[in-house]
Amino acid sequence: MKQLLQKRILPSFIIFVQLVAGHTAVAQDPGDYVGDLNFTTQAEIDNFVDEDQYTAIVGNVTISGNDIVSFGKLKKIETIFGSISVVNNPNLTSFRGLDMLSMVWGNITIDQNPVLTDINALNHPIGMSGALQITGNSMLSNCAVVMICAMVGGSVSSRIMAPAISDNAPGCNFPSEIRTACSSLPVTLVSFEATKQEKTVLLNWATSSEVNSKTFDIQHSSTGKDWKYIGSLAAAGSEASLTSYSFQDISPKAGQNFYRLKMIDIDGTYAWSSIREVKMNAGEESETVIFPNPTTDKLIIQTARSEGIRSLQILDVKGHGLQRQAEKPNLNIDLKNLPAGIYTLKISMTDGSVVSRRFVKQ
Repeated sequence: MKQLLQKRILPSFIIFVQLVAGHTAVAQDPGDYVGDLNFTTQAEIDNFVDEDQYTAIVGNVTISGNDIVSFGKLKKIETIFGSISVVNNPNLTSFRGLDMLSMVWGNITIDQNPVLTDINALNHPIGMSGALQITGNSMLSNCAVVMICAMVGGSVSSRIMAPAISDNAPGCNFPSEIRTACSSLPVTLVSFEATKQEKTVLLNWATSSEVNSKTFDIQHSSTGKDWKYIGSLAAAGSEASLTSYSFQDISPKAGQNFYRLKMIDIDGTYAWSSIREVKMNAGEESETVIFPNPTTDKLIIQTARSEGIRSLQILDVKGHGLQRQAEKPNLNIDLKNLPAGIYTLKISMTDGSVVSRRFVKQ
């Protein structure tokens, strides 16, 4: 193996398998392995330094060897800043070990692996900025994994070449075969977006079909590597039409904010969405937020300045005051008796400042 690349070279755009999304280059991280990797034996993979040390490879990866049967030592790799080629591996049966892979800033080539039968490690959206080739794998009959389904289903930007899929086993020979198999997947995610809204981040996603889906867990990271749960939404369950969801992160951090979905089915199986990124400038992170919005019966105020609130007042669209609280106001406001409409919550602080937040009562 030779360490050929000495710096990270980022393309001007990245196209995710589900939709186009921007990505901001970051400085080299201690978790980056810098250099091209050419694995020709199982021993080279097994001796790939400490598998827990690296989560990204800044370079191209080639896996081609007569005795290669496992990718286990690559199990923590999430991003490849280059292409990955898995070619001419006569004893490779499975892609297990690449389950965490979520971004490839180049091509993915799977070619001439005669006993390969399992590519379920790719059963989640994977970001790509290159072409996909799956050819000459004579025993590979199931290509209905999330990444490939998105590409053959036409949900990829036209800037990515159509996938080259041929000379595999029946079921994975033509895009039409794969589309048929993909139609039975539990959840088909057609879009996932994260947008900054003042001092919060709004997540929107949509599915075109769901079969026995249970929940969507929302996860957040400040690094793109260490994730934490921040909420969940119940899934529609079984739905054949377009279904939309939204979730608001009321406490994003200053700097980079990464988001992903864990799509969980009733039987406990799950798949990951691709990753979305929003940058909050210093001072933009949320100080005072209200939720839920829209609301039906109550409004909750979340602020780091709760001790400094002097009074709360709800105004209608004409500016008329409807409800007012003073002297230790309750940050959980009962709206059951408020008619449906658009209102403004006026929060007066003891230092003389005023914070206004608009909300909708349904």
